[in-house]
Amino acid sequence: MLIECPECKNKISNLSDVCIHCGFPISKINNNNLYAVKLIKLTNKNHRIAAQITIEKYGDYKSWEAYDLIKKSPSIIVDGITKENAEYVMLDLQKHYCFAEIQESNSKNSNNKMNEMISSLIKSHPLDDKVHCPKCNSTDIGITNRGYSLLTGFLGSGKSMNTCKNCGYKWTS
Repeated sequence: MLIECPECKNKISNLSDVCIHCGFPISKINNNNLYAVKLIKLTNKNHRIAAQITIEKYGDYKSWEAYDLIKKSPSIIVDGITKENAEYVMLDLQKHYCFAEIQESNSKNSNNKMNEMISSLIKSHPLDDKVHCPKCNSTDIGITNRGYSLLTGFLGSGKSMNTCKNCGYKWTS
């Protein structure tokens, strides 16, 4: 069966590992490697706005479209992405009180723009429970006491502060 190369738009065999015209790695985007994330339902209606913002981010939806997807769930949020990216989207939705699942994609082409965006999010904002520095995203964090100040004296001096050991940035949690 012939498919269209997403890079150069020429027809090639679906069994090819790379495009014979431009060298694009077709094996990475074969239909059996593409997935969709399906929103099943919002588990806590008090968190609808946070879920709506998350859906807007991944589906490139407008606010009212994301709201409709939540109301009319189950519905596909994003389609044609890699399994790693689909798992990231699903975990992010679960973090915002949405029940979602991953399913095989019906799309024949990879959503390259969305894959790149989600891959960059994975690098810059991992979804683990570790504390990250808001300035440099390092996980090398120490906890110190605020200390004495000439302006405030001992007020708040026993309060704990997070300190990034990488860049020195201090913040309270």
